[in-house]
Amino acid sequence: MKIFLDECLSPRTANELMEEDGHYVVHPRNLGGLGDPDHRVLERCIEEDLVIITENARDFRALATKADMWS
Repeated sequence: MKIFLDECLSPRTANELMEEDGHYVVHPRNLGGLGDPDHRVLERCIEEDLVIITENARDFRALATKADMWS
């Protein structure tokens, strides 16, 4: 599983998940993406087949339901 840990969560958590479970985990701090708007984060995660873990799920769900994101 490839995981994107949103910037609202600690980069330390990303490191711990990689070490403990051996998952591929990225954090915006490691990608130069701190401060990226949610729509850009979602686009990146779709492009790179990443599962988003966030405290901001409501906003991401609203973005994901927009038809233009899937065309």
